[in-house]
Amino acid sequence: MEKDIIDVVPDEPDVIDRIRYIVRMSGKSQAKFARHIGIDPANFSKIITKKHSVSNGFINRLVADAGISKRWLLNGEGYPFEKESDVKCAVFGEILHESAHNSLYPDNGSIPLYDIDVTAGGVELSRLFAADNIAGFVDIPGVNPNSVLVRVSGDSMTPLVPDGAYIAIRKVELSSSIMWGHVYVVVTDDYRMVKRIRKNVDPCCVTLHSENPQYDDIDMPVADIRAIFIVETVIDCRRL
Repeated sequence: MEKDIIDVVPDEPDVIDRIRYIVRMSGKSQAKFARHIGIDPANFSKIITKKHSVSNGFINRLVADAGISKRWLLNGEGYPFEKESDVKCAVFGEILHESAHNSLYPDNGSIPLYDIDVTAGGVELSRLFAADNIAGFVDIPGVNPNSVLVRVSGDSMTPLVPDGAYIAIRKVELSSSIMWGHVYVVVTDDYRMVKRIRKNVDPCCVTLHSENPQYDDIDMPVADIRAIFIVETVIDCRRL
């Protein structure tokens, strides 16, 4: 019994919320996702409905078989996928100069890299995701195939998202999909910003937090936000 207690993951409710999020993001049914990571679907169901405790062994299975960041699963820190070493700078540099493919999403699972600075301008990002803005395609293991890769300028999220880094992002609904404390691209009528979204004491607002301590938090009315894109991973070629 003592061994089982030691093996239980702390802060379990938040961990389960992140596991549920990964299942939704995968596009698979709960049973199919369970089989994908080698877990009996019935046991998997008991874990995410809190009938069974989350063990470290189960977390390690998610990390090994689904490519999920253990740090993110346990603490909500970083990103669901942190596999920067799988993207080589030489290849990445070549892709920036490739012509756009005819198909927006090729069958090989690569995601499109857009010649777009995500923090420059206030245009709703989805309008910029056109074929003529595609610079190439990049294979990033574990990242949702519906994501896109864009560039970030500015130092407000340094060191988490350095100036000049690339981020894989995916649009989510503002009304129901916010994971508090996670990093998003926030689109308003005037700005596009990369910020960590936190709860605000005013339920009609959210707090936009910068990692760089030189920047103050922003209290943003929810009604002013036009769209949000979850940041799934960061690629900083200087670290490769």
